[in-house]
Order: sequence, then C-alpha cells, then structure tokens
Amino acid sequence: MVSHRLRLVAGWMAVTLSSAVLSLLALRVAAEAFDEGWYDRYLWRNVLLTFELYLSPALALLLPTLVAIRWRRIALLAFLLPAIAACFIFHAGRDRAIVAVPLICVGALFQFGRPEPRRWAWRATLALPAAVALIAGARPAYRSIAQRPHPEDNRVSWSKMIWVPWKLEDRVEEHAAMMVSVKLDGVDAPAVMQLDLGTPGTVVYRQVWTRLILTAQCSGLCGTAAGRPFRDEPFGLIGNTSEVGLPDGQIELGTLGCSFFEHRILILDFVKERLAILGKGEDLPATISPAINYVPLSYRYGHIFVEATVQGHEESNLIFDTGSSMIPLFTGHKWWRELTERRPDDPRNSTLRIPSWDQQAVLTGAPMKGALCIGSACLDNPVVYCEGSHLPNMDLDRYSFLFSGLFGNVPFDHRFTVIVDISGRRFGLLNGSLDFAQS
Repeated sequence: MVSHRLRLVAGWMAVTLSSAVLSLLALRVAAEAFDEGWYDRYLWRNVLLTFELYLSPALALLLPTLVAIRWRRIALLAFLLPAIAACFIFHAGRDRAIVAVPLICVGALFQFGRPEPRRWAWRATLALPAAVALIAGARPAYRSIAQRPHPEDNRVSWSKMIWVPWKLEDRVEEHAAMMVSVKLDGVDAPAVMQLDLGTPGTVVYRQVWTRLILTAQCSGLCGTAAGRPFRDEPFGLIGNTSEVGLPDGQIELGTLGCSFFEHRILILDFVKERLAILGKGEDLPATISPAINYVPLSYRYGHIFVEATVQGHEESNLIFDTGSSMIPLFTGHKWWRELTERRPDDPRNSTLRIPSWDQQAVLTGAPMKGALCIGSACLDNPVVYCEGSHLPNMDLDRYSFLFSGLFGNVPFDHRFTVIVDISGRRFGLLNGSLDFAQS
C-alpha cells in the first residue's frame, strides 16, 4: 500500500511544477503584454489581444491544474486533453514532446498524489502567479495606460515601394523582394529593410549592426520606416543573409516583420507601387473609398492568416508572406500533389532557386488545376511550389505549427491595393489604386 507521505510529496511536486510554470508565464505576460502599450482605440481589442497572445498559454495550464486539485480522479484526463491538443497544433515530433510529455507527467503526479491541505494548493496555484504578474506588470501597465502617449495621426503618407530584382535561370524577376526605406537615429547613410510579413519579428543583420555607430538613446530601434516615426521597437540580431543589389549605395539593415504592424495599419498600393504605415492605434481615414472589401484575418504564432478560396474550397490556414513576393502559392508536398495532380519528379515541373535566410532553397513548381482567390483577387491556374531542397524551414509537412501554405504578392501585384489591419483582424482589398482626399 502506498504511504500517505509519498502521495503528499507527489501532489505537492505537481502543485510546485504548475505554480512555477504559471509564474514564468505570468512574468512573460507582465513583460510583453504592455511592452508596446495598449495603442488600440478600443479597449475590448486591447483586452482581446492580451488574452489571445499572452494569457492563452497560462489558461491552458491553469484550468487543468484547478480541475486536478478539485477532482483528483480526473486529474490525468484534465492534463491529457491539452496534451492531445498540442499534438494537433504542433507538427514536429520534438515540439509535440516538449509540450505534451510534461503535461502528462504533471497530470500523473496529480492523479497519484494528494496535495493537502487543499486550500494551500489553491493558494499556491493562484496567488503566486497573480502576485508575480501584479508586481512585475505594475510599472509597464501604468506606463501603457495611465501615461498613454498621444495617438499618432492617421494621415496617409506614401513611400515608394523599393523592389529588388533576382536573376532566375530563365528570366529576371523584377519584384523578387520588397524593401522599405528606413532611417535609424544615429545613422546618416540611406538604408532599407525588407518588408517580410512572413517573419514574426523584426531582425537586424549582426554584421551591419556592429559596424554602425548608433548614438540614439533608446532600448530598441528608433527612427522612421516609410516616413513613419517609431521608437523603442524590439528586434533581434541574426547573421547576414545573401547580398542583394541595392541602388545608390543603400544599406540593407535587415527585415521588418509582423510584430512591427501589430498596432499599425499597413497599406500596400501595388498599382502605383507605394506603401504607407499609419500611426500606432490609428484607424483608416474615414475618407477612404467605401469600395474596399474586407476578408477575415487571424493572427496566430506571429503570422497573418487570411481566408482564401483554393479550387473552389474555402481555406483559412494560408499565411500572407510579403517576403515570398514572387510566389503565388507555396504548400507542403501532400497538398501540392493534390492541387497539381503531378509528382515532384515529373519532368514537366519547373524549378526555382531562391535565397532563404543565407541558404539556397530549391522549389518545385507546377500549375494548379483551378483558381486561387483571396477575396476578389483571383489567379487562374497559378504555379504552385513545394520544397525540394530538404531545408527544415521550408518543409511545411513537418512544420511546428498548423498551416496549409503561404502566398506572396503575386495575386495583387500591379492590380490591387491591400490593407493589412492586424489589430482590427481584417485584410482589405481594393481593385485598383487607393485615392482619397485628406483634410
């Protein structure tokens, strides 16, 4: 017979592990939820973003912990459910194991153990993470809400799209990469960053960063992007990628990723080849043409998911990736074979060699049997690509989170204006250029 002392130790081990992880997640919420401020003009959007981006992982652990403390006999089941959900969310076996195995182990400890007295188990599970969140989050919350900066204006100031060509085997692709003019505080040289919404965060090339003398007093990046001022923008450092040819001796600093636009609306006018970035928390001007049609947008894992129609079927797991500018549609091998009705070794297939984060990716392409539509932007029989070089970051069949594929700028290039509004959860399309009067 198992001793009461052993069950007590096992139960409190489970409570300690859960409370420790919840406290770390609470620290993350405090550090990041208010990092850039609640800039949206609508309170409910700010609260929704906080729950969706920062509190959801904590709730996924807190709820089964509370159930396990109250009803010990179903403790393992309570933790098994999020573990199973993790297996559907994550594709890579390592990522599944990192999330699912600890959940099952903690659930087994709760099932076997008895954390007594129960009231102290409740207090440890709820009070400690809450105290961490309140203490660590008090200052950033006060700074973001009580001392909220004045909203920036929402006047549209256009900046030229800077296109970088890429030489392919049979042609030169003029719109291979889209660059944005950037001026960093303390750097006099003209610079650009690639506009890559397929990258969750903003990154700067380490070699470029170390040779620049920066005099700005800020905790992140400070300067202007497409004429829009920004300050204390978080960023990461990575090694340089392949060199691209830029005019006028401009410096390529890195990549402007999705996080930069979490509270800023991005307007891409592919007809007049210009773009605009609105101020943080600002909505579109009321004078914008009512002809704009909106497609539902979701923001998950630092990526923009846009509802599309593929071969007449609705598809909600496609990522909009401006960094894959010249790719109409990129998928995993399984879906690629279904869409093209071909094998990857078919001699009729085309091959595309492109740079991918300092590596060369080989893509296999073939025409899709049918149409790809993002709202009213449709392409008949577009070329669909899949990975053919065994690069881990290009293999969608084994990717660590659930999505079907991605599309670049091809459906919109020369024809549409695109409005990316992450905080408003909408993806706007206008057939033609965006012209309106501003006061």
